[in-house]
Amino acid sequence: MSSSTHSTIGDLQTLIDKARENAVEEVYMTQASKLSTQMNGNLNAREIFKMLHDYPQREYAEPEPLDAKGKPLKKDPKAKPKKKGKKVIFPTPEWALELDDVVK
Repeated sequence: MSSSTHSTIGDLQTLIDKARENAVEEVYMTQASKLSTQMNGNLNAREIFKMLHDYPQREYAEPEPLDAKGKPLKKDPKAKPKKKGKKVIFPTPEWALELDDVVK
């Protein structure tokens, strides 16, 4: 089984160019162009398949447990609620206190 490689596609393209210079029948030129396109597509497909095959397996986190209705289970009611962090309030500069100063 022969498979297309960059070198065989390059060789075919060289032969197509020579045939074009020698004014070969258009029927043969069409077939050669079609063959070249198919070989490029085959090579591209094999390269993509190899990249997908070599891609590492992903690890996913365990899904949350669901109840019978498919809703997430409620957390322990005795558990303490999480504390929310304090919001940082940035001080307003003195020049920004008056609207006229800000417009200037």
